[in-house]
Amino acid sequence: MSFLTPLYIAGALFVALPILFHLIRRSPRDRVPFSSLMFLRESPPRVTRRSRLENLLLLLLRAAALSLLAIAFARPFLREPLLADSVSDDGRVVAVLLDTSASVRRANLWQQVVAGVQRVINDTRPIDHVALFAFDQQVRPVISFDQWLETPPGARAAMVKEQLEKLQPTWNATHLGAALATAADAVDRHAGQFAGGGRVPAQQVILFSDLQRDSDLAGLRQYDWPEQVRLEARMVAPRTHTNAGIQLVQEREDAADPVSADRTRVRISNAGDSEGSRFRVHWAGATDSAFDVYVPPGKSRVVQAPAPSATDSAEQLVVEGDDFDFDNTTYVIARRPETVPVLFVGRGSANDPKLPRYYFERAFPESRWRSVRVLAREPGDRLAATELTGVRFAVLAESVPDETAAVLRDFVQSGGTLLCVLTDQTVAASVGRLIGIDDWSADEALVRDYAMLGELDFSHPLFAPFSDPRYGDFTKIHFWRHRRADTSRLDGARVLARFDDRDPALIELPRGRGRVLVLTAGWQPDDSQLAVSSKFVPLLGGMLDNAAGPAEVAGQYRVGDVIVLPEPATGTDRIRLPDGTEISMTPGAEEFAGTTQPGLYTLVGRATPLRFAVNLDPAESDTAPLPVEELEQLGVRLTDIRSSATIVAERAEGRQMLAFELESRQKLWRWLAVTALAVLLAETWLGGYLARRTAPAE
Repeated sequence: MSFLTPLYIAGALFVALPILFHLIRRSPRDRVPFSSLMFLRESPPRVTRRSRLENLLLLLLRAAALSLLAIAFARPFLREPLLADSVSDDGRVVAVLLDTSASVRRANLWQQVVAGVQRVINDTRPIDHVALFAFDQQVRPVISFDQWLETPPGARAAMVKEQLEKLQPTWNATHLGAALATAADAVDRHAGQFAGGGRVPAQQVILFSDLQRDSDLAGLRQYDWPEQVRLEARMVAPRTHTNAGIQLVQEREDAADPVSADRTRVRISNAGDSEGSRFRVHWAGATDSAFDVYVPPGKSRVVQAPAPSATDSAEQLVVEGDDFDFDNTTYVIARRPETVPVLFVGRGSANDPKLPRYYFERAFPESRWRSVRVLAREPGDRLAATELTGVRFAVLAESVPDETAAVLRDFVQSGGTLLCVLTDQTVAASVGRLIGIDDWSADEALVRDYAMLGELDFSHPLFAPFSDPRYGDFTKIHFWRHRRADTSRLDGARVLARFDDRDPALIELPRGRGRVLVLTAGWQPDDSQLAVSSKFVPLLGGMLDNAAGPAEVAGQYRVGDVIVLPEPATGTDRIRLPDGTEISMTPGAEEFAGTTQPGLYTLVGRATPLRFAVNLDPAESDTAPLPVEELEQLGVRLTDIRSSATIVAERAEGRQMLAFELESRQKLWRWLAVTALAVLLAETWLGGYLARRTAPAE
């Protein structure tokens, strides 16, 4: 039994009054006339040791009446057990998701997450099935359903506590959509094991996160949320909300502003729920060049930082004036224009528009960060291996002697990219010697009017930029002539483009650490319209970028990105992390995937160390809460999306409302009041009866 107002139970203490009255010595019942008592003081009745209880039944009736009235005013009710259909005997299947992204580093959010998870675990029953997942940019299982079931119920809380102590927030971005989909799938699959046993247990995903606005929800856009799974999102939030972030702005290749070429542009972003709007920006280590920036909440502003002084650190820009510093620094690697050498082997001068060289030298426009220097060689010239130092991309447009073919073969084996243009049938013989097939040849194809490119592999990086339907139409490029190449003898060959007659147009052959591209038609006007089409410049530019690396990402990465090394690692190469520790590189490795923290990374062990700047994902700076409607619009079935304090308060209010409903339906106080009246009637009758029996006879 429970009570709505337990304070009324204190009224039952008045039951002591009848007992007290019974113990008080009464005045004599018979009055005896006596002489004057005016000079004597009257004394009230007192409780003495000689007092004795009389009429116990009358005393019990009076005490029972008072007790019943006190209990009735307390409005008691009987708690009803939950209906059998509402709770399965199989318990619940719960996946707990912990947000470990960079934004959870704010204030005490991580402590709130850990405390919330421990409360959930403490509320579980032995028959519940629970799994824990941590997520940021990736989803990581912490405790699986099998591990939970294999652990004795009494040891599960300790196991969870031990695993939570090993977890810490990372510097990665928040991919909330993929994490929710993974957890929902895990719950749905595990609950499917109960399908043959009748009732299916309740299925739930409990999310602990700050639910920042710019969380990546792409993982939910094509995901069909399971019908039986419900999401309960328990949001953690700091007491203060002002947060500003700073990000480096990548300069455009065609930017012509001479001032911005020497100064750094950064974007200052202010979270949507921020309470402040004025911040200061300066280079790390000095504040003499600091300047103020006004950014309204929910907005961003691009500003140009002043040139650093000799005492400033020209590698870190800092923003100040907000409550959290996890995203207040951006790391900068000074960019310097580079000159990229490319080799062209072909006949004729650079001013003859009838030859391929004329169009090749004009296919690489000057940009602010990259200039291309063409090294032209005639087919009969002797080519030395030293001339290819620094060259990553070469073009062969004529037949060459065996010595030149051998040098180009070594160039490809060491990692270079060679584009072979079959301007006539004789070039195929040189290509055959390059790829190790001495008798490989190509025949002139029979073309009526013209041929077109009818099939392209848009999944290849070379054609991926053209995958948009607005840019992927190559049918307007007419080819008057082309060569028919036999690909059946080319091991590992991949046809990237075909003509409309199904003959290969562009073939890729991996050789060693490099590759050979074979274009079966020339781009000069006698062969095709390719050189005068809008596709020619971006196509050759893509080949150069794939061979030498794109110029626009020089040294700038985000946490979690893979750093592509310009050359394969040697046995002495090491990566120095921002905290000073060094990691040895595996010989032959072409990339480094350990960018787990923002800062400056250095590739050491070479004559000239290479430096890379790794910064926080800009999405982590928008710490305003995510509107619940966005999750609902993506098909997520929600139960609650409130803060932990609100959930506790609302649950207490819900229990109170349930108590009111039970009490109003049962109305036990009415029966108690009726019983109290009956007891009072009995007490009145008994009291009258005893008084008449002891009264003196007239």
